[in-house]
Amino acid sequence: RFVLLLADVMGASDSRQCEVVFSNYSKNYSLRNPRVHLESGQYDTAMPSTLRTSEYGSAVFSKTAGAARGCVGVVTYDLYNESTKRADKKIAGMFSVPFDYNLYYIWHGIGVFPINTQCNSCLFDIMKNNEQRGFVRGRAEGPTLTYRDNDVTLTSAISNCSRATMTVEVQKMSPIQQKRCDGLSADH
Repeated sequence: RFVLLLADVMGASDSRQCEVVFSNYSKNYSLRNPRVHLESGQYDTAMPSTLRTSEYGSAVFSKTAGAARGCVGVVTYDLYNESTKRADKKIAGMFSVPFDYNLYYIWHGIGVFPINTQCNSCLFDIMKNNEQRGFVRGRAEGPTLTYRDNDVTLTSAISNCSRATMTVEVQKMSPIQQKRCDGLSADH
């Protein structure tokens, strides 16, 4: 009994998973056409195909059984403008829940990209390793991430445990926030 409890507290290496939750609090956007790229791990459940205003949805990803790798990947949604009836941006959430906490940390990132951005290993690598342009990233024990792009604000947090939950919230900027950001491509 003690060994099982200790394994749960320590994050037994066979239980690496990440639940990714997207919540749409914007009034003029729906999230459509989800795409997922996994560097390692597998789907346990899939993302909902559309998230309208005030809807949320999630997917669960876990490490591949028997593999010494965690669950690591990126999820994208097209940001569909209900007024113009088109999507001209894509939002992305990156997560990395490693197998070995002695060598790696839990990371997450959020950003807004051009609509033609592919959800693939290149996007994951950019969000995990490159200079932060068009997105922000941070470690699990850090503060909530916030990324602003024109009239959209994204926030993200991730729990620091072997069964992590990453939350991504999409919100419309207030008129005051919008005024401050006018003329800027992004403010983080």
